[in-house]
Amino acid sequence: MKVETWKTISPETAYVITSLDAFAMVFMVIILLALAFGIVNTMLMAVLERRRELGMLMAVGMSKTRVFFMVLWETILLSVVGMPIGLLAAWFSVKLLAKTGIDMSAYDGR
Repeated sequence: MKVETWKTISPETAYVITSLDAFAMVFMVIILLALAFGIVNTMLMAVLERRRELGMLMAVGMSKTRVFFMVLWETILLSVVGMPIGLLAAWFSVKLLAKTGIDMSAYDGR
């Protein structure tokens, strides 16, 4: 009796799984890039909207380095506060949808 793995029995399935893994990786990179641009946009708007405030801080003697680290610290704090809130919201929605499901009957086409 010869024992073979499923990859040798069905190489097409192995190829499909490999392709899906590569597609998932590309999709994940695209999502992470969009997320990074969203964070950069948020921080850019926070800086541009407070341009006068930051100019006033520099006018009273705050160095450009300290202003930069102040904005960096704000970014880190927003991330640290936002991450648990986002994870909790994701966990709650997954738990809720695992019980109720998503009604797709409107898209049935019948």
